[in-house]
Amino acid sequence: MSRSLRRGVLAASLVLAVAPLSACAASNDATTLQVHPDNPEASVGSIQVQNAVVIVPADGGPDAVSVSAALVNNGGRAQTLKSVTVQGQSQPLKLAGPNGKGGITVPANGQVVLLGGKDQASATLPGAAARARKDLGSFEKVTFTFSSTGEVPVDASVVPAEGYYEPFGPSPQAASGAPSESASPSGSASPGESSKPGKPGSSAEPGSGESGSSTPSAPPSPNPSQSASG
Repeated sequence: MSRSLRRGVLAASLVLAVAPLSACAASNDATTLQVHPDNPEASVGSIQVQNAVVIVPADGGPDAVSVSAALVNNGGRAQTLKSVTVQGQSQPLKLAGPNGKGGITVPANGQVVLLGGKDQASATLPGAAARARKDLGSFEKVTFTFSSTGEVPVDASVVPAEGYYEPFGPSPQAASGAPSESASPSGSASPGESSKPGKPGSSAEPGSGESGSSTPSAPPSPNPSQSASG
């Protein structure tokens, strides 16, 4: 066999060897597109919903679920969070502002965080834990409805209320449907009691956030390595 012929055979062999690898890579890319992001995020108009999670107590815990997410309003007008629903649940979650008072407003160019913990703005649903436990480790469609933007759906991680997430899970009061112990008519609150700005350097501490505040941060998803815009 001549030298030029041998070179031709070798080149053809290399092409045939690379082709299956290229096909495999293309297949892997296509498969990856079907994977849910680790850090669910969605945007509609001026509203962004980030780090959305559904938090479910363990057996023996409060019979309720809570939703935590960072809600960001990049528009020039404040918007009210009207409702939050979780796919598979028969009714919307109960919304309450910090300390169980009032509603949840996302001010212009600001954010509010639904922590579901003590004294924080919350979105909870009593009597929903048993059904939600079946979905642990998966994703559920959560729809946030705002006064101007309307519906913002996002696929949220369903996580147990343990470890890092335990402080953000629903409280016993949320499970019973009873109002928060600290809730009282708005006229009885002393001036500045619920609108006092946080001290610099303390904004990341759970329990320091308020409705309309950009200081607290929501619990991250289990593996916050990626994000996707809805």
